[in-house]
Amino acid sequence: IVTIIFLLIILICSSSLILWHAYDTGLYHAKFVTWISEFRAIKGLGNIDGRLAFNSHFYLLTAFFSFNFLQSQVFYALNGFFSLFLLLFFLHASHKNKINSSPLGQFGIYAIILSIYFSTFKFQIYSQYADISSVVLVLYVFIKLLERINALEINKFDFNFYSIMLVCFSAPLLKLSSAFLLLIPLYFASKMLWQKNFKNFGKLSFLGTIVLAPWLVRNIILSGYLIYPFPALDIFNFDWKIPISNAIAEKSITENFARLVGAHSESVFTFSQWLPVWWHKTETLSFVLLCLIASSILVLLYAKLSSKKVKPEFFHLFLLFLCGVLYTHFQAPSVRFVFAPSMACVGIAYFIFADELIPKNLKQFTNKVLILLSLLIGIQQLRDPIYFIREGEEIKISHLFIPEGYPSVNLQSKAIKNMLVSMPEKGNQCWNSDCKCIDPRFYDEHIHMRSLNMEDGFAFN
Repeated sequence: IVTIIFLLIILICSSSLILWHAYDTGLYHAKFVTWISEFRAIKGLGNIDGRLAFNSHFYLLTAFFSFNFLQSQVFYALNGFFSLFLLLFFLHASHKNKINSSPLGQFGIYAIILSIYFSTFKFQIYSQYADISSVVLVLYVFIKLLERINALEINKFDFNFYSIMLVCFSAPLLKLSSAFLLLIPLYFASKMLWQKNFKNFGKLSFLGTIVLAPWLVRNIILSGYLIYPFPALDIFNFDWKIPISNAIAEKSITENFARLVGAHSESVFTFSQWLPVWWHKTETLSFVLLCLIASSILVLLYAKLSSKKVKPEFFHLFLLFLCGVLYTHFQAPSVRFVFAPSMACVGIAYFIFADELIPKNLKQFTNKVLILLSLLIGIQQLRDPIYFIREGEEIKISHLFIPEGYPSVNLQSKAIKNMLVSMPEKGNQCWNSDCKCIDPRFYDEHIHMRSLNMEDGFAFN
């Protein structure tokens, strides 16, 4: 156990050695952080680049913790923080042992989840992708709710309950793939109304409002839509609103990248059209997760139909996370989106299986198998002590303390109506070279500033 913990901590720390940057960071992550650091929310910012209107609050946090004021260097260790938090949180939860009667078995399932987590997100730990933050919050909610169900505190509306609800409301602000977590507050709100507990219903509604309202307002400022890119929510007519055709294209590109496994397409595909493509091109872990989900459903059905008494809240929680699996699979069936709700469903099924369905004389054997499996996965993923170093890349120990800077970009200037923009001379990555650097693929002569002051925003006509 100590070996697994040590190896995982080494994995997180060694990630700072890699001289690697996510492709999307050059496209818009770094540029978005620069906009956030230097300006307030700009009306119609998404007209320059639709991805700047996604409004993930992960980049607000990134800008806050980037030490951008140093000018010469930007730090981007937020995903490392979330990964380390997840590791320590799982260790703490396993030590408290509030869910399963066997500490060994509980640690085993946590170790497997952590091993698959680090295998899946190994190249994001030191990047600016928002996926890790969303995954960590989903898994946090999953464990905390399991603990409350097991402790018979699931209907106790105390401070800890509202802290969990705060995470449920906040996670979609970091990544829309975790929007299914909003079903959990809705589930409890319906129970409050059924019990005529209007006081706690008011508290929960107020909490949701103060978290979601500023995010929705910022969406409107950046794009002109309540949520972007969801053209179905086209209820405003501000002059800075992104054209509906652009919103539809942005939504299609985002979905097709996951559905067609890396393809860039603005076309709209039906389920029967994109499913065969995804089925033949997706990675092996996607099929493993599907098999685990199917097994989990069978466990829940067997538990429901058997004579064993299982707390009904386990079934309710499983259905909520199963909705998350279906939501992510139909919207963007990529492992990085499907992983967290899938692991939650598998975890719930395991705890029911271990506590209620496994005979006592087999529990120790099952738990030892889990530990062995987690060790095998961990050794496979951590067989290289500097896991992230790839062939031909230089190792710089100094990056343990100061990360590598962004690549420099040669820009060319171009006038569009009443403003001057820039574009990369080669490729389409601007990095943090210039706020008004435009991806050549999105260059359009109809973009202009709403006034001579750039802070008044941008429009498209």
